[in-house]
Amino acid sequence: QVIGQLSLPSACRRTVSAGAHSIFEMSGLRLNTSPGPGEGPGEESIAPSPGPSPGPGEGGSVRINGGKKTLLACDDNTVIIWDNGLRKITGLLTGILNQRDKGGVTYDPNSYWDSHIARYLRFKNDLLLSHDGKTLLKGKSGTRMRQWDIATGYTTVEYSGHDKAAICYRFSKDGKRLLSGGADGKVILWDAITGDTLKIIRAYREPVFDVHFSKDESKIISSSWDATAKIFDPATGERLHYFDFENASAYTLRFSANDLYVFAAHLD
Repeated sequence: QVIGQLSLPSACRRTVSAGAHSIFEMSGLRLNTSPGPGEGPGEESIAPSPGPSPGPGEGGSVRINGGKKTLLACDDNTVIIWDNGLRKITGLLTGILNQRDKGGVTYDPNSYWDSHIARYLRFKNDLLLSHDGKTLLKGKSGTRMRQWDIATGYTTVEYSGHDKAAICYRFSKDGKRLLSGGADGKVILWDAITGDTLKIIRAYREPVFDVHFSKDESKIISSSWDATAKIFDPATGERLHYFDFENASAYTLRFSANDLYVFAAHLD
């Protein structure tokens, strides 16, 4: 007998009910109230649901906290805390992917003047994996970039030097240096291990969309909302080349394998 049904946000929209047996199905998992191995009578448990496993981008999983609360992982990178006794949502977990501090990036997507740049910046939310696969780096954490140890979840390095959010970032081939571009127009070269700044280049007045090392790492290239791209010497900060794309801002760009050409692309 079904005794209740939850009403969830659209990102978590699945039918959720509480009953006597197999009563909860969500992305390949079902919640049972019948006793499982080692469980007391009436305790909830998680069991695989018949049928195919969920694909990428589908709804999240379900976890039970002492039988009193249900955690619902949603497609929008949030987790809803549902109180089974009160039968209502009592909390929301957002995590680093839903960082509320925008780091000074406050363009309004509904504004005529801001809508285009807001569209460009919306997709700039990369997670950068270190070459050894042990740490994860993310910008747009306020004005700082943060690196986490994947095994422990602890912050290992914070990179502080941008006046606004870091939009793009790349490791050097040996992983010892980090290159970043920010909404403040700065291009910064960092010591990836210590978080110290090695070189600050005040390259633009508008947000930087992309940064890359050349193959031999003797040059760096960057692009900005102002529809220009620039090549710099990372050792001195001197500008070596300048490209004017007129009305087409380069969303991403990089050197060719032989460093003789530059490839650029924009959203259209």
